[in-house]
Amino acid sequence: MKVYCLFVLWAALLPVSVLSQNTNLNPVYLFATTNADNPTLEATNMLALGPYYPAFITKEMLRTNSFECHIQVSDQVPTSGNKAMLAPPVCWIYTYNFTTNYIACLRVPIQTICQVALLDKDGKQVQKTHSGEKFGRAFSEDEVRHWFKNWNNSHESMFISIIPNGSPPYGTPPYDIPTEIGFFALKDIFDLKENGEYELHVQLILTQAGKDSAGKLHFPRVALPETIAKVRIIVAK
Repeated sequence: MKVYCLFVLWAALLPVSVLSQNTNLNPVYLFATTNADNPTLEATNMLALGPYYPAFITKEMLRTNSFECHIQVSDQVPTSGNKAMLAPPVCWIYTYNFTTNYIACLRVPIQTICQVALLDKDGKQVQKTHSGEKFGRAFSEDEVRHWFKNWNNSHESMFISIIPNGSPPYGTPPYDIPTEIGFFALKDIFDLKENGEYELHVQLILTQAGKDSAGKLHFPRVALPETIAKVRIIVAK
C-alpha cells in the first residue's frame, strides 16, 4: 500500500478540539529567562536545566503563555544517509517561541509527547494501527527520570533548544523560523483505507527539566494548544 498526500492546508489553531480532553495538563508554559520585560504569571521556584549547562542552570524557571505548536504534512521524508526513514506522508512538528529567550525541552521520544487523531470527512476518528495505539502514551515521572539519567547519545544533546521568535536570531532576519520537535508517518499511526480529505489533530506536550532548592530533579510537562491541519490523502493499493 502506498499513501500520497496531494496537498496540505497549513496548520491553524481552530476552535473544534478533539485532544484536549485527553490530558489533565494546564496550558501554561514554562521557560527559563532573565528578561524582566516578558510577562510572567508566577515563579516556579526552580532553576532550569538546558543545553548550556551549567551556565543555563542559573536562570530561574518562570511561567508564560508564549508558545504555539505548528504542523506540516508533506511528502518530504527524513533520511539517514541516502535512505528514507519513513514512507510519506510525514507529519513534521514544530514549535514557535514568541519570547526573546532560548528555551530548552527534553528530546524524549516523539510518541511520548504527542496526542494525535485523524478525522474523516464525516468527523469520525480513523482507527489507529497497533503502533498508533501506543502513540501518545506519555512517560511517567519515573520514566522521564530514567531516560534523563541514562542518556548516552554522543551525537546530539538530550535537549532541544527552541530558538526565540520574538527577536532576531543572532541579529539576522527572518524571525519566523520554527524549531523542529519531531516527525511521524501517518500510515504508521492510522489505518488508512480510503482516499479523501482528512483533518489531522496534534497536541504537543513539551517536557522540561529543573532543580528545586534542595537539588531534586523535576520534569514539568506543558501542554500546548491543539493544532489542526486539513489533509487530502490518496491510498494507492
